[in-house]
Amino acid sequence: MSDAPPSRVVWLTGLPASGKTTLARAIVAALEAHGVPATLVDSDETRAVLTPNPTYDPAERALFYRAIAYLARRLDQVGVVPIVAATAHTRATRDEARSITGGFFLVHTRAPLAVCEARDPKNLYRDAHATPVGSMPGVHVPYEPPADADFEVDTTSETPATSAQAVLDALVQRGVVRSRA
Repeated sequence: MSDAPPSRVVWLTGLPASGKTTLARAIVAALEAHGVPATLVDSDETRAVLTPNPTYDPAERALFYRAIAYLARRLDQVGVVPIVAATAHTRATRDEARSITGGFFLVHTRAPLAVCEARDPKNLYRDAHATPVGSMPGVHVPYEPPADADFEVDTTSETPATSAQAVLDALVQRGVVRSRA
């Protein structure tokens, strides 16, 4: 049995444009207001550094998600709660990331594909629909919703602040972060 404290990594998964990064920023703010050091680990920002010309092929994706999981684990080990906003579109990818991090609190940012396509701030869906072959989750490759999410947020009906507070409450309830007594 390990004496290591339980992981405090929070991983947000969902379709592209489902609100992962927006919610992650709100969770970071809620944690910091709660006195807990936290930081956003955004997949788009991290990908720009690790794979500036991404191919999104399966091997590159696997390596990328392993790197994010390792980064999250290291942040957690030094006392910073990492809030990871990363699609991780397959259950196998999330399972491997969970193993690398030592476990995480999985939040599913649920939004229908049509809503994500309408939001599409980076025109990802427009570009994906312009080509019959590609690697876009929800368009060219399936997004596998988690059956094991610790928390689910409906980003079509909840505000980021409300959802972030609900996630914070769940993290306190589960002992991931301490309650302000």
